[in-house]
Parts: sequence; structure tokens; C-alpha cells
Amino acid sequence: AGKKLIVYIPTWRPRKDAVEWAELLDLEALKDLLPDGYAVAVNFRKAQVSGTFHNVVEIPGFAKLIDAGIDERQLLMAADIIVGDYRDIFFEAPLTRKPAFSTAFDYEERISVLNMSLNANRFEQYLFCPIVQNSYELAQQIAHLDTYDYTAMERFKKDYLTYCDGQSTARVADYVKNWIREDA
Repeated sequence: AGKKLIVYIPTWRPRKDAVEWAELLDLEALKDLLPDGYAVAVNFRKAQVSGTFHNVVEIPGFAKLIDAGIDERQLLMAADIIVGDYRDIFFEAPLTRKPAFSTAFDYEERISVLNMSLNANRFEQYLFCPIVQNSYELAQQIAHLDTYDYTAMERFKKDYLTYCDGQSTARVADYVKNWIREDA
């Protein structure tokens, strides 16, 4: 209760040297870098969570893995800040007009490895928010939310989400926000 909610919706990206680790933000470091008053809800795709991994994603009073019981779109509605990368749901974040940050710092390699049809040189045009490479950079961005620039987000929304009004989940936003904050 009373905390700003960061919804973290990363894509599972195994490291080459240890498949049980994913390339995730260091949530323990983020906890130390942020002032009191923040909580993180982490959401993976359900198929990704079935495997074991060693990343710390649950920190009492700060971070919790939300893998069941709530829809990912409802998480976006409850968020104060959204952090993601390549997941399709992340590209709906502009509908919420909430500060968002991308951890897709490895997009050139990722596009190449996955043999995606999207040219790496064009990926940046689809980004509607700043890219952060680690917890320190994210904490620095959060420290300056009062100057967050929504220009790219508004352009993305106009160009790609014109027919989406974002109202489909608005009716449950208050319910979801209260449910998550009480549980965190």
C-alpha cells in the first residue's frame, strides 16, 4: 500500500554460459538504488516460468513474481512505471500513457539471432521509450520521472495503435491496482 508499482515484463533471454539464468535486471541492486516507496511486479510468460532459474525475482516488501491470477494487461493498468523489452504486451504500454523503459539494449544481436524480418536499424523507430542497460540506469531514469518525455510514446500510439482506445481494461484498473499493492 502506498508504493509506486513498477511492472517488469521481460522476455526470457538465456545466457550463453548458463541456461538457467536469464538476462534480467538485478532487482536486488534496484531495491538498493531506489528510494523507499517502490514495489516491482515481475511477470514472465507462463511457459518461461516452468523452468528453474537462479535470478532473484522475489524480494519481500519489494519484488514479487506474478505468474498467475492476474492478466498481463491488468498489470499494465495497475502500473505506475512499465519496464519491458520484446514481449508483445510491452508494445501496448503507450495506451496507458505511463512512463515506460525498455531493456532491449541487445536488440541488434537479438534480431540477428532470431533471424527476425525487422531490420536492426529500424528497431529504434519502434521504441517509444528510453533504453536502459541495467538497474543503475533504470534507477537514474526513475529519479527524473518529472521530466519524462512522452513524445515518442504519443507518436507510436498515433502510428500503430490508432484504433485502440485502451478502455477495455480501464474498468478493472482500480480493482487490480488495489489487489497488487495489497499483495506486494
